[in-house]
Amino acid sequence: MNPRLPIPLTASHLPGAHKGLLLDKFVPVKSAGARESYLEPLKEVAQISSSTGVYKLAYQRWRAAVQAAPLAVRIEAKVRGRLALGLGIESVTEIGCRLHHTYGVPVIPASGLKGALRAAMVAPEDVEAWKKRSNFLFGSPESLGFADVLDAWWVPEPGSGLAVDVVTAHHPAYYTGSADAAPTDFDDPVPNHFLTITGKFAFAVVAPNESWKQFIDKLLRQVLEDRGLGAKRSSGYGRFHQIQPW
Repeated sequence: MNPRLPIPLTASHLPGAHKGLLLDKFVPVKSAGARESYLEPLKEVAQISSSTGVYKLAYQRWRAAVQAAPLAVRIEAKVRGRLALGLGIESVTEIGCRLHHTYGVPVIPASGLKGALRAAMVAPEDVEAWKKRSNFLFGSPESLGFADVLDAWWVPEPGSGLAVDVVTAHHPAYYTGSADAAPTDFDDPVPNHFLTITGKFAFAVVAPNESWKQFIDKLLRQVLEDRGLGAKRSSGYGRFHQIQPW
């Protein structure tokens, strides 16, 4: 992908490469004002398998640790379509993607999952009461929560868990606030390619007691199926199906 390097950084040459490192260090930087797309470098990254031996071993170790916790809510779910996560991360490609720092595979951070669970708990009929329950489970600025929300790990399977998507800015000058650039049919659309996440994830939340465990199980299922995770949810991203215990 970078002509200055003696070895092409492609999926065929680097079958076990760290995808996050490739995105951070080896994607060529566009020159100022350039309009070329990042499609080809992103396609190369999306072709690299995430099911390496090292990651499989780490995943099994994490899974065994969670199974040893008797009050852990354990749910496995598959992304319905695409999951857009980490789009605002600083990136050479201008649109980021959330990957595990150590293994370079897709991951759903506990902080984002906790925020989604907290948001789903606010009920319009009794906001204050539900806010107290939310603070008890997930914490507040004054105290820690009694539920331990863990990162959701990508379930190893063939493929990378990544897919290239695109958003096209049809009127770029108008969108950037140019006073004399009204949107017209004569504008030149600019495609912006970015990575999205696919595949299955294993979710785990350790509850404070058995009663709260049942509540969190229902809440997590509702969030995954109905509300979704990540960005662009109003466009259908971030929903899950095939939800089942593991």
